[in-house]
Amino acid sequence: MGIAPADCLVIEDSVAGVRAAVAVGMAVIGFTGGGHCRAGYGERLVSAGAHTTVDHMDQLAALLRAPARRDARPAS
Repeated sequence: MGIAPADCLVIEDSVAGVRAAVAVGMAVIGFTGGGHCRAGYGERLVSAGAHTTVDHMDQLAALLRAPARRDARPAS
């Protein structure tokens, strides 16, 4: 595709997917709205490297409109 990993944003709902994206230098937002996501799943995604999590795709619009902060720390 010709896009640098650092210029990508991944929306991911699996721990393995978050780890893979982080391993190649991509920013990740964890998605916890899937039927397989139980209580505490967001914390697992953040522990794997997601910057933050959303539980509904409607929440992405607000995140994408917010000013980018490359130095932002992952949510805890």
